[in-house]
Amino acid sequence: MKWRYKTGAAVRSAGSHFGYSYPDVVGDTIYMGDQYDYVYAIDKDTGKLKWKFHEKKVYFTCTSVVDGVVYVGRWTNRIITDKKSYIYAIDAANGKLKWRSEIGSPSGMIGSPTAVDGTVYIGSSDNHLYAVDTSSGKIKWSFKTVNFIVATPLVSDGVVYIISKNNLYAIDAKNGELKWQYKTGSEYFASYSIVGDMVYVGSL
Repeated sequence: MKWRYKTGAAVRSAGSHFGYSYPDVVGDTIYMGDQYDYVYAIDKDTGKLKWKFHEKKVYFTCTSVVDGVVYVGRWTNRIITDKKSYIYAIDAANGKLKWRSEIGSPSGMIGSPTAVDGTVYIGSSDNHLYAVDTSSGKIKWSFKTVNFIVATPLVSDGVVYIISKNNLYAIDAKNGELKWQYKTGSEYFASYSIVGDMVYVGSL
């Protein structure tokens, strides 16, 4: 073992029902959220903390780090006054908040974000995929799915791919219109991959 860093609470993989997080490595920094209030930036070579961002009594999703900004969702599952869900844009260099936007239903943030070409895409337990402007935090459009969204959206060639229960959706990234939908007899909970013009996904 080269080093280890003790977080405030568990750091678990995305795709669970509780917004847990896996590390995201960009350059010489590891970014990740935990299930007890913090997003961290850690030096990948030394394990030393660069900064941490704090919000009270929340779970954070996996991060998406693009153009010097950390995008992360907040999922609430504890007894607090503010049960709203938000997506955050945090400066990757210093951990300062750039904007915070309310999104989804109360306690509704489950999926992790994907930021591409000025838009960050994120799923919610209110059965919607949201497209949010990376500069302002304003919602551009939303798309209603059959159930909650667990997996991280994939974006390829102007199309957003998302899984909800036993449905795989292909959605136009610009306007949120459905391009096609594929349904199987079993639910999807795993992550998925795109190679060329094929989408690969497993089911229960």
